[in-house]
Amino acid sequence: MKDLSIYREDFPILKRKIKNNDLIFFDNGATTQKPIQVIDAISDYYKNYNSNIHRSVYTLGDESEKIYEESKHLVKEFINANSHEEIIYTSGTTESMNFIARIIEQDVKDGDEIIAVGSIAGSLHPKFSHRGELGISVLKSYWGQGIATVMMEEMLDWVAEYSTLSRVELEVVSVNNKARRLYEKFGFEEEGRLKNGVKIGDGYEDIVLMAKQIER
Repeated sequence: MKDLSIYREDFPILKRKIKNNDLIFFDNGATTQKPIQVIDAISDYYKNYNSNIHRSVYTLGDESEKIYEESKHLVKEFINANSHEEIIYTSGTTESMNFIARIIEQDVKDGDEIIAVGSIAGSLHPKFSHRGELGISVLKSYWGQGIATVMMEEMLDWVAEYSTLSRVELEVVSVNNKARRLYEKFGFEEEGRLKNGVKIGDGYEDIVLMAKQIER
């Protein structure tokens, strides 16, 4: 098992003892604890630079604006975004979800259906940032109309043109032969199996692990 103590060292609050036990914090959905690097950076800002940006014509304002603009570039690089202009900053997950809901609300009308969804999730860890996990789902009543094929084409084109991923992975239930043929059509190869990885009804089926190397 991987030793996580090296990560705990970055969080001062986790050095506390609660009833003689090490503190373990699970309420991250409401509040996340801050590593010492973030605490120090915020403290340094308030001690030395605190002022308004985009309106001040004095030294503190100029310095704050430079820090602000540089931070946007660092975030862009960290998450492999094409431009800092495509990143929207919010106060947290709740505001982000509400923001997305308001955008969808403008386009979705009564009676509309979301017939398919797709995602490509990556890792921010440098050791795994070259890998992305692909997932698609199509409403059953729309199967057989080529929707999944179009989605695969668009998503893999995006990966090749705009991302830094060199490997895309996915999981599929072994008995889902149509999906497996689709993935094979796009160059995915089986790399392993999770025996009895999913429960369906009263039985179990394997999960097939597939992957595709991205060539540019």
